[in-house]
Amino acid sequence: MYSVNETIEAKFLLLHPTTGLPVTGATVVSTLYDETDTIHSYPTVTEIGNGLYTASFVPDTAGEWTIIFGCSTPVQSGGLTFPVGLGICKDVEDKVDTVDTNVDSVLADTNELQTDWTNGGRLDLLLDGVKTKTDLIGASVAPSNEYDTEMARITGNVALEATLTAIKGSGWTTETLKAIYDSISGLNDITAASVWAVSTRSLTDKSDFTLSTTGIDNIRKSVCTSGDTTNSIGKILYDLYNTRLTLDRCSYLDNINNANLSTIPAISATRISYLDNINNSELLNITSTILGRIDASISSRSSHSASDIWSVPTRALTDKTNFSLSTTGIDDIRKSVCLTGDTASSIGKILFDLNARLTSTRAGYLDNLSGGAVALNSTVAIEATLTHATYGLDKIKTETASLVSKVDTIDSIVDLIKIETDKIANATYGLSALNTDLDTLISNLAIVDNVVDAVKTKTDLLFAVSSSSVSHDITTANDTVETVIEEIEDTNNYSLSLFFDLDSLESASEGEVVTIKLYNKIDGSNYSDSPIAVSEYVVGSEIEYPSIETNVLSGYSKITISCSGEVTATRSIVCRILKRNM
Repeated sequence: MYSVNETIEAKFLLLHPTTGLPVTGATVVSTLYDETDTIHSYPTVTEIGNGLYTASFVPDTAGEWTIIFGCSTPVQSGGLTFPVGLGICKDVEDKVDTVDTNVDSVLADTNELQTDWTNGGRLDLLLDGVKTKTDLIGASVAPSNEYDTEMARITGNVALEATLTAIKGSGWTTETLKAIYDSISGLNDITAASVWAVSTRSLTDKSDFTLSTTGIDNIRKSVCTSGDTTNSIGKILYDLYNTRLTLDRCSYLDNINNANLSTIPAISATRISYLDNINNSELLNITSTILGRIDASISSRSSHSASDIWSVPTRALTDKTNFSLSTTGIDDIRKSVCLTGDTASSIGKILFDLNARLTSTRAGYLDNLSGGAVALNSTVAIEATLTHATYGLDKIKTETASLVSKVDTIDSIVDLIKIETDKIANATYGLSALNTDLDTLISNLAIVDNVVDAVKTKTDLLFAVSSSSVSHDITTANDTVETVIEEIEDTNNYSLSLFFDLDSLESASEGEVVTIKLYNKIDGSNYSDSPIAVSEYVVGSEIEYPSIETNVLSGYSKITISCSGEVTATRSIVCRILKRNM
């Protein structure tokens, strides 16, 4: 335990954070906090040796005082807390005073108890009052039959047996609640199968029924390719599409509109009549399957749920009249039959392709087949045309092969070009991705530029040194009063070097002991009562130019001066201030 006004020495061992070795020659600063954890001062730190640094301070009040050491190169910090008392004698005296106070309090309480417990005292009177009340308890014990009348009144009003008889009603003999429950549970105890066994099961809501995707597909396939293998629409159209009116045969109709038709032999009436075979009765013999309509109703009530009934595997509906599909269901079948489903054999696919083959232009060519429209001639001109060296079939075949070869070459080149152009559009490394990356890079560079500017602004302030000089007059009115020479304000951390020229006092041999102090604001508005640095100069001593060096400061600081002796005239002194930003 340390005492007030006792010099306390604190030591700090500075070790390198990486190597763990002691660091010598470093700049170490300290901050002292008083018993209220408020900055008190900044004790000067000196190096003892081998990485050990020390600072001393004198506490002025009792409590816990803390000193924090800090170093920027290398970055290390540490702190020590010292308990400070008023001294052994003072501590014992304070403890004796505390014990004396407690004894006085105990004595006062015991005196009060002695007064309260005496005959006629406060507690004695309270107990006497309680005894007066409890003495009456023994005389008021109720007789054994005191509550019989009341109990009889309560039971007489209940009439429990009569109430239960009224609830039961007439006509009941041995029935109990259990028997009633069993009887109710046995009602409507029928199975789901017995419900479906009713001969008539009419369903009242028969509209808006839809078929499943599988059901629609089955209908489409049935109409198109299966069923009556001779007369079904699917069979007729399938044969017409795949075996009779093939794509090649349809293309032959284009030859009808040929300038050389005049060389085609005459088509006889017999041949023209062959077109009548197109009007085959089978095309008109279209049959369909009539769907049965479901009409069933469940006339009896059952305790079973809907899931119980529908779980029976066989659910035949006897009433099938007036059953209809919903508009949506009919539309789904129409779309399936016409356009979707089996793309090779559906009616829709066949009719669609047939319409493309037998165009209106090609159909017009059939008129050229009418009797007398085509002049009779030999086939010599046709053969000459087909074998012509310039535009005959062989030439067309050769040119076509050459064209196919060139197209294949172009296709290969296009494929190579596509590979390269696909790279341009690639989401990972294409132009779009590159453009995005460039935008991001530009944005990031702008951020970095702003950060660098901010850092430069801060670093420009580091270790910047400013110098100023102030002049102060020591007069006969303020010579022995502590007077402010200069006040310094800076929101950044800084250190000060103060140099004083006291030649005017020295020459006049006045002022005796000159005291210079430096204070720092502790809370932004108030200065500490204790200076953080003090320098004394004895007029006529060997020290002619006193100075003060400080560690890290922040906020406001002020410099004051006072003399222990008076001056006979105004003495002007000069203070030179060097401020370094930290």
